[in-house]
Amino acid sequence: METLSIVDQAKENLEKELRETFPDTRFFITSYEKSYKEGDISSLDICWHVGPARKEIDLIAKKYRSEVTFLQCFRFFSEGNETNTWVIA
Repeated sequence: METLSIVDQAKENLEKELRETFPDTRFFITSYEKSYKEGDISSLDICWHVGPARKEIDLIAKKYRSEVTFLQCFRFFSEGNETNTWVIA
C-alpha cells in the first residue's frame, strides 16, 4: 500500500469535509507538489460552481493551510463566465 504525501492526505480530508458539509455542491480539488533546489512548493486548488459562499469555504479550507504552500479557491458563477478567485493566507 502506497503512503500518501502530506498534500494528498490534506486533499482527501478536505474533499471529505466539503462533501459532508455541502452535499449538494460538486467540488473539484487538485493538488500539486514540486521540489526545487530552493525548496518545495505545494498547493491545493478548490473549484466549485455556485453553491457555498466564500466565507463558508474559508472556514473549512483554512484548516489545511499549514500543510501546503498555496491554497487557492475558484468559485464559478452561472451568469456568464464570471469567476471569483482568492488565495487563503
